[in-house]
Amino acid sequence: RPSETYLAAHASLLFPGATAVCSLSARADTFWAPPGTVFHLKSSRFPRLRFGAEADPLLLSRFEQARLAYWLAATRPRVVLCEYLQVAVAAAGVCARLGIPLVAHSHGYDLSAQLRVPGWSEHYSRVLPHLPAVIIVSPYFRETLERLGVPPARIHVIPCGVSVSGAGLRRRHTASPAASGVAAGRLVAKKGPILLAESIRLIRQTLPEFHCRVIGDGPFQEPLRQYLMAHRMESGVELLGAVGHERALAEIARSDILLQHSVTAGDGDQE
Repeated sequence: RPSETYLAAHASLLFPGATAVCSLSARADTFWAPPGTVFHLKSSRFPRLRFGAEADPLLLSRFEQARLAYWLAATRPRVVLCEYLQVAVAAAGVCARLGIPLVAHSHGYDLSAQLRVPGWSEHYSRVLPHLPAVIIVSPYFRETLERLGVPPARIHVIPCGVSVSGAGLRRRHTASPAASGVAAGRLVAKKGPILLAESIRLIRQTLPEFHCRVIGDGPFQEPLRQYLMAHRMESGVELLGAVGHERALAEIARSDILLQHSVTAGDGDQE
């Protein structure tokens, strides 16, 4: 469930009450979207038709493209925001035919690991330079987009963030041997969850009472659990799993330190 905190914020806050969501998966539990707005493009109720080389990179068949066009014509959006550049590539042709401006929003994976997949550099170069705007969350990826042919004036750096109003955050001015930490994020390779655990192990060598809560789930949840067991750290690190936004803010507010690792994963995935 990648970046759903930010998808939820975009869906609910950019145009409150005036946003419709099209999901390219058949999942019925798109819990982050405003109620009653989700159109599942790839629905299990419809057959998957494919047309070989004529299918786009996300394997949207002609049938699926027609369904997307029908939905867009019915909802008549002023602009389409595509989360992830792969989705923008898939939807660009339909939006162009309907005359609807399309803005692409990158989230890191699409400009790092995805570019290692043969053919995707060409797909990006074919589509992205013609869009009115491409949003990236870090200046780090600006050069990558420029190499793909996107005009600099159409590249917009808008860092991801979440609202912390009302969370009761405050700066601590004194250190304590019993300080607590919190880490929040999906447990994937680029978040370095094992490095996080190793950092906590080193901290506890000096501050044995230090305690950390880890928010999030993902493919590294079980390896992280195994690491904690192997180093007898279960009492010092609490794995909370995935929690809602309000719970996450509450955990951050009652902690002394926010811990965050970011590394380049083996497949090239970056923040």
